[in-house]
Amino acid sequence: MALMNQWRLVTSDGEAQMKRSITFIVPGEPQGKQRARVVFAGGRARAFTPDKTVSYQDRVRAAFFRAVDLSGEKWKPADCAAVDITAYYGVPASWSKRKQQQAIDGEIYPRRKPDLDNVAKAVLDALNGFAYTDDACVIAISMWKRFGDPGVRVSITRNNDVLERHFGKGYSVSQ
Repeated sequence: MALMNQWRLVTSDGEAQMKRSITFIVPGEPQGKQRARVVFAGGRARAFTPDKTVSYQDRVRAAFFRAVDLSGEKWKPADCAAVDITAYYGVPASWSKRKQQQAIDGEIYPRRKPDLDNVAKAVLDALNGFAYTDDACVIAISMWKRFGDPGVRVSITRNNDVLERHFGKGYSVSQ
C-alpha cells in the first residue's frame, strides 16, 4: 500500500500555520456508488444503501484512518478541501503483451464501468464528517482513470492551501 503525507509551513500575515495534505490508497478494483434501493413493506417505502456500497465506503474510511494513524497527527475535518482521485484498473490478461504495456504506459485509458463520477461519489460520501465537514465543502475535484495495480488513490488538500493554490497567497475563507 502506498501512503504519503506532505507537511509544509506557510507564513501568512506574519503568522505561521501548519497546512496538511494526505494521500492514501484504497486497495482493490474501484467501485462506484450504487443507487439507493427501495422496498415496500406494510404499505410503506423504505430506502437503503446496497451492501456492496456500504462495504466499499467502509474500506475507504479504513484506508483514510490508517493513513491518519500512520501520520501520527490528529485530523480535524476540513472546512473546505480539494480532492484528487485516480482510479486504477487492472490490465486485462487477455490483452497482448504490447497492448498491456501501452496500458501501463498511459497510452490506453480504461473505458469500463464503474463511471468515474460514481467512484468519486462513493469516496466523497465515505469521508463525510471525517476528512471534511461535508462533501458540499469540497471546492475542487480532479479525477482520472488509469491502468495499474487495482485501487483508488485519494489525495485531500485542506483549507487555505487549496485557496492559496488557486487564488494566490494570503487568500482565506472568512468564517
